[in-house]
Amino acid sequence: MQLNVVADVTAADDGDIDPLQDARDNLAEVREAMKSAVPREVAALSKRRQELVALIVELGGKKEVSLADQLAAARAEREARRSGA
Repeated sequence: MQLNVVADVTAADDGDIDPLQDARDNLAEVREAMKSAVPREVAALSKRRQELVALIVELGGKKEVSLADQLAAARAEREARRSGA
């Protein structure tokens, strides 16, 4: 497994970190590592890849809205229209 040198992150302010971009960058690194991984490393890298994909979907807001949430939103919208808001 080859390790890549990365920029010094200690100098970065916490407000400068974009969790979504960080997860995407991490996923790219995992994919690159999988290209040269030995068989015993593949399982751990594959698991990490799956975790990162799930995190990216979560952070990207691509969540499925439940029927209960849809009904609650519609109800709130009707109430707002009735009250003139």
